[in-house]
Amino acid sequence: MNKQTGISRRRVLASAGTAAAGLFLGTGATAPVAATTATASTTRKTDDLAQLVRRTSFVDTHEPLVEEDRRTQWSKPDGRLPCHDWALLFSHYLNSDLQVAGLSAKDQKEFLAPTTPSERKWALVEPHWPAVKNTGYGQVVRIAARQLYGVDDLNARTVPRFAEGYQRLVKPGFYAAVLHRHAGVESCQVNSLDAPFSESRQPLLLMQDISILSFGSTGGDPWNRITDAAGQKATDLAGWHRMNDAVIDLCWAWIISPTASERFVRDFLVTAPANKLLTFGGDYIPVECVVGHAALARRGLTRALQGLVADGWLSRADALDLVEPLMRGNARRIFQLEEKERVLRTAPWAT
Repeated sequence: MNKQTGISRRRVLASAGTAAAGLFLGTGATAPVAATTATASTTRKTDDLAQLVRRTSFVDTHEPLVEEDRRTQWSKPDGRLPCHDWALLFSHYLNSDLQVAGLSAKDQKEFLAPTTPSERKWALVEPHWPAVKNTGYGQVVRIAARQLYGVDDLNARTVPRFAEGYQRLVKPGFYAAVLHRHAGVESCQVNSLDAPFSESRQPLLLMQDISILSFGSTGGDPWNRITDAAGQKATDLAGWHRMNDAVIDLCWAWIISPTASERFVRDFLVTAPANKLLTFGGDYIPVECVVGHAALARRGLTRALQGLVADGWLSRADALDLVEPLMRGNARRIFQLEEKERVLRTAPWAT
C-alpha cells in the first residue's frame, strides 16, 4: 500500500491487444528496392512523430509535490521527506519494489535515515537493485540519475557522483529547472498532502487543486457507485465511454506498468473520444523523479501512436494532430488553465 494515499500500488491495468503489423513485400526483381524505399519513408514518418512528442510539453495533471523551500531548507526528517540525500529518490514507490525484492523494514529505515553514510546506504540496497532496476519505478530513478547527474549506471563506483549531483542540484529555483528543462513539463496540478489548499510561492508552476484527503474517506470503492444518465454503471472501457463527464487520467499509470499503459492508450484512442484522455501525471513527492516518469510517458505515447499508424488504424496526419491535445491541450481545457493563469499572475502569496 502507498502510505501517502492508501491506494494499492499494483492495480491491474486493462489488457489490450498487441501490435503485430509487418511489411508486405511484392515478388519480382524490384521488391528489395521497394522495401528499402518503404522502410526509409516509414522511418522518416515515425521520426517526425517522435520528434513532435519530444518537443511538446506536458501539462502534469497530478503531483503531491511539497513546496520547494521545504527541500532547499530541509533540516530534519518529516513524513514526506525522510532524508536530504540521494536516497530520497528511492523513498517514493521504489521503496515498495525494494521491500518486495527482500529489503527488510529494518534495513529500509536505516537506508532512509539522514545519518546513514552514503556508502552504507548503497550497501543496503545493492543486493536488491538488480531485481528492481527494470520496473517502472526503478527505471524512473535510473533516468533521473542519468539526465540530472550524468550517472549512467548505479553502482558502488558511481554512487558518490550520484550523491554529489543530488546536493548540487537542490538549490533555490531547481523545481523550475527540473520540471521545465529536464521533464518538459509546463505546469503541474498539485494535490497537497498537507492541506486542502496550499498557497504556492510558484503558483504558475505548481497550480493547486482542492485536496479532498482531509475531508475523510467515503468508504468502499466510489467508482462502483457512479452511473450515467440512464442509471447504468460503468464496468469496462465501453461503459466509461458513455460517461459524458468522465475523463481518464494516466497519472501514475506509466510507472505502474509502462507496457500496459502503452496498450491502454492504443485501445482508448480507437474506442473513446480523444478529448477524454489525460496522458501524464507524475505523482511524485521528489520532483527529480518526475523527469524519469515523463520520459517513460513520452516513450509510451510515441510507441502507441506509431503502432496505430503502422497498423493502419490512424493516418500519420491524425497521429500528429493528437499529440498536442493528448499532452497538454486536453488538460489545459479541463483544468481551465488560461483563466487560472490570468488570476494567479497577481496572486498575493506568490514570490
